[in-house]
Amino acid sequence: MPAMPLKRRPLAGPAAAVAAGCACGLSAPSLAPWFLAGTAAFVAFGLAARRHRSARVAATLAGAFLLAAAHAARSAGREADRAARLDALRESRAVATVAGTIVTEPTGFAMPQGGGRLSFRMRVQSISIDEAGAHPASPAPPLPKAPFDLDIDFYGPVSLLGEAPSRPTPLAGEGWCFSGRFQSREVTYRREPLVSLRSSVRDDHRRAPEADAPPWRQTLWSLRRETARRLTLGLDAHPDASAVLRALLLGYRAEIPMEIRTFFANSGTVHLFAISGLHIMLVAGSLRWLLRRLGAPTRAAACALIPAVIAYTALTGGRPSAQRACLMAVLYYGAPIFRRHSDALNAVAAAAIALLATNPLQVADLGFAFSFTSVLGILLLAPPLERTLWRAIGRLRRGDGADSGEAAAELEARMLCAQRSFEHPGWLRRTWWSVFDWFRLRGRKIVHALAVSIAAWAVAEPITASVFGQMVPISVVSNVLIIALGAYTVDCAAAGLLLGVFFPWLGVLANRVSAFLVETMIFITSLFARIPGGNFHVEPWSPALVAAWYAALCAAAMVFAGRTRASTAARR
Repeated sequence: MPAMPLKRRPLAGPAAAVAAGCACGLSAPSLAPWFLAGTAAFVAFGLAARRHRSARVAATLAGAFLLAAAHAARSAGREADRAARLDALRESRAVATVAGTIVTEPTGFAMPQGGGRLSFRMRVQSISIDEAGAHPASPAPPLPKAPFDLDIDFYGPVSLLGEAPSRPTPLAGEGWCFSGRFQSREVTYRREPLVSLRSSVRDDHRRAPEADAPPWRQTLWSLRRETARRLTLGLDAHPDASAVLRALLLGYRAEIPMEIRTFFANSGTVHLFAISGLHIMLVAGSLRWLLRRLGAPTRAAACALIPAVIAYTALTGGRPSAQRACLMAVLYYGAPIFRRHSDALNAVAAAAIALLATNPLQVADLGFAFSFTSVLGILLLAPPLERTLWRAIGRLRRGDGADSGEAAAELEARMLCAQRSFEHPGWLRRTWWSVFDWFRLRGRKIVHALAVSIAAWAVAEPITASVFGQMVPISVVSNVLIIALGAYTVDCAAAGLLLGVFFPWLGVLANRVSAFLVETMIFITSLFARIPGGNFHVEPWSPALVAAWYAALCAAAMVFAGRTRASTAARR
């Protein structure tokens, strides 16, 4: 029997080299010139050995590794210089004035001591300091070079947090100017404190129309706010469900009550609120199903699907996790346009290369690690795991040690007997087989969902244990139920938004159905969160323990793949 040909994935190797090079460059930012010199040397070696394919491939991978390392080292050096200058501004206690564009939707927090705080991110276009407010014994600190992103904490009365604030408040897409002092704030998943500008209603703050975003971006932000308003129609009596629904569909995570957020975190389903690959694939899958039912050709469906995915990503605020998922979806669904077969692993590799080329610092971002490890785990581990689960179920149905031929004959005899029992009347026989087929199809979907959940948990758990010091094994089961409910909720809410434009009462009805599904999700997560041993705290894992976990995972994947190839060859 000849061996099955392997599927060509030419971008997998370069993507791994680029990611490893970025990680190396971040750890050694002072070696950027040496990385560039090594890149030139390997390019020359590849040109000299162009007749030898293996040498050419090795030179290409090594050159990609060193070039990515040089790019990451230069970016890390600039980021370290900017962080040092911001820290110097914080230590000087100087009053700084920044002007720029608001690039995230402000989120409100009620302070324990009274008052409120609006937090948002600004793309700073200019910065200046009042030297009179600085420490008299210290010289004026150097200013970071604009443009750069800066977190702003704006303090004021609680009335700032309402839907109708007592004074003008910043909105995403607007240009503003704020004065204040820099402060440091501890963040759980960051090693270094976050430096932000602290400003208040008593400090100088004003609109800066000259720094406004382009009109099309302001239109997108206005559309996002209007969509969020429509999602709450008819849900005045369900504030918690309304907050979760807005977070699930549009990414408004700060509005979720802390108790509900704890339920989802302890059940391992809090990722549902981060607009990521799950949401993009749910929307893309629903649109693809609809286009297929309408009879659209493959290339025409891709041309219609890609703008819809991009529009949904922009509607959610364009967070980095959503941008990563959008790029993967565009590369995957856009392959038929160029007469290429869609391959998920090639799309993931291309997305990783494009994102790291744009910003190599993302390789150290926690969301980047979660996104790509989860997707790779699902792509590589879920299929062989699903086949292994099916074989295990088949063995349980046949009984241990039973001959497969005898078991098949016995099953066929039972089915024929059942068919003869329901020969009259005909509708009863047809109903029996319809129910049988329905359960068989649902069983396949349940096994598939379970395999995907196990694979995603297996690759993401070391990151959770090393960063947050928590393990959530119950997420293997909870994700199967919650993701299914989340899919139905997203589809129902999206249908309500579309129908509500023409029939407002249908939009309200869809919102109430979505709220019922959300409340069911909250109830289920609260049950899973209370299961003893479902989640527990551990000492943060060391890099050696994380590496050992992934090594064992790779060994298990090779075993599963070997068994699958052996069973396929035996059937042939």
